[in-house]
Amino acid sequence: MSEQHETLSLEILTPEKPFLVKQTTMVVVPSQDGDCGVLAGMAPLLCALRAGVVCLFDEGLEAVERYFVPGGSAWITRERAVLLVPEIVELALIDLHATKEELRKLEAQEQRGDTREETTISRLEVLRRKHEAITNIPYA
Repeated sequence: MSEQHETLSLEILTPEKPFLVKQTTMVVVPSQDGDCGVLAGMAPLLCALRAGVVCLFDEGLEAVERYFVPGGSAWITRERAVLLVPEIVELALIDLHATKEELRKLEAQEQRGDTREETTISRLEVLRRKHEAITNIPYA
């Protein structure tokens, strides 16, 4: 007999529009302090998100959906999780070749000193995490 898990309401919002609103058994978010698994009934939490993968799980606690976010914030209550992110893309839709090429170009610019340091470091971190996410799919 399988264990029954409660669901929680998940909302992923971007500046343009709500990206996803659905019920899920568990969601793992990339918090600044490490990946954080969120289940219904957990203690309230407000946290900053780093660039990484948001992963949704079904009733059997199998990973079923994965999305890449460049950062953002999460507001979690006992029955709801709201993620506010500047942008989001389904992990399977990310082009590995294009990501590698953009990362290579930005690293070359950084070495030459052609860009503003803070922008380059931030964008490089996002690209490195994106590359890592698509080459080492989490919770597979």
